[in-house]
Amino acid sequence: MATMNLKERVEAHSVWWLLSALLAGFLAGLATYSGILRIASLHVVSQATFDRLEENAGDPSDNGGDTVVAQREALRRRLDAEISRRLGVFLGDLALWQFSLQSSNQLRAAAEWRQLEVGLFAPPATSGAVSNVYPEFRKTGIKELFDRVASISPPPEQLEIERAMEELSQVERIMAQASLRIEDPGTSSQRVLEAISRNPAFERWIGARP
Repeated sequence: MATMNLKERVEAHSVWWLLSALLAGFLAGLATYSGILRIASLHVVSQATFDRLEENAGDPSDNGGDTVVAQREALRRRLDAEISRRLGVFLGDLALWQFSLQSSNQLRAAAEWRQLEVGLFAPPATSGAVSNVYPEFRKTGIKELFDRVASISPPPEQLEIERAMEELSQVERIMAQASLRIEDPGTSSQRVLEAISRNPAFERWIGARP
């Protein structure tokens, strides 16, 4: 009996060879997939499990939710500290400006007033003021800081923060009017001082002042 070569064997048992090739390809693919999961430290979960994890991501009762809440609270504390620092620096600079007003000429006083305005409202990276606590906020203006802390605070606190934001907008208007010589800077400085340091809306950041 003549010996069959490889070609003849394949032709004679084509179905068997095809199934063997498919099985070998499947096993090779499965081995590769398992290897990738191992190397990347990945885990396969069912769609139902994935959906549950996704839903619980924002749920404070879940461990993942606890982490989110803790991160949000940490951010809120950093924002409060940043706002407190900037208001404190501004009030200190404003007091110095008032003290030196008598000895300054008009042009110098106006230029320094403008610096006060920019120092309070512009981001430190723009104004050059050394008034930030956290480097992550160097490109963030004080009004945006208020916006951000309001967005992650509980509803009752949001109302208080929005009130402070309205008062801050009023301060901005007063300072702009003084810069445009619509109002005397000396008068404006006293109004600004009272609008911030003696305003209950800002007690959260500067405390009650006499």
